[in-house]
Amino acid sequence: MDIDLETIDPADRPHLALAADEKIRVPVPLNWATDVWGRGLAVLAEQFTLAVLEAGPGRAVLDTVSFDLQTRRQLEVQTVNVV
Repeated sequence: MDIDLETIDPADRPHLALAADEKIRVPVPLNWATDVWGRGLAVLAEQFTLAVLEAGPGRAVLDTVSFDLQTRRQLEVQTVNVV
């Protein structure tokens, strides 16, 4: 996949779009790098994470889009402590 990340204003909604040159454009706010990518949440369950909507101890709700570039959904992720 050929992906171009672009930064947008935090008030704008992140999304994925197929450009004319067949590259996938990913306009996201700058904090995406720390909130999503830095936490290892960029791709989960064949979904690309656009934003973290809620986060708490052991839990996060993500705004995701499928790689068909059409299906958008919220994905809840919970962590499990392994002893």
